[in-house]
Amino acid sequence: MTINFYYMMGSPPCSTVTMTIAALGIESEIKYHSVDCMADEHLKPEYIKMNPQHTVPTIEDDGFVLCESRAISRYLVNKYGKGSALYPEDVQARAVIDQRLDFDLGTLYSRFMEYYVSMSCNNLICLSVLAESDRIKFRYIQTFRYAGQ
Repeated sequence: MTINFYYMMGSPPCSTVTMTIAALGIESEIKYHSVDCMADEHLKPEYIKMNPQHTVPTIEDDGFVLCESRAISRYLVNKYGKGSALYPEDVQARAVIDQRLDFDLGTLYSRFMEYYVSMSCNNLICLSVLAESDRIKFRYIQTFRYAGQ
């Protein structure tokens, strides 16, 4: 088994997949392919043929191609981590994990990117509004941590 993993260095979604691979202990089964998006490597015809969304991360596992970090992580755990606590069989435990993955995707990551882009571009957006909204979200994250889950 060899899984081709197309990633971009420094990408948080790619790091999610990298951490999942490490947690599963399948690093030796992975062939890593760095994609330089700044050089438009993700727009090359062969990449678009594999992944029409031309996004990273992407994996190819025995002819099966999948993109989106959370989908990839779920797939890897389902296929290579049977019985793993990473994505338990118990429906309620799995629902909590899905909730947190969706919170990251739908709320946390988008806010992080808004803040990061505004800071990296010296964009003077209304940080006080962002900050209040983010404080509410980070308090919500703390409930995850202190709930022991």
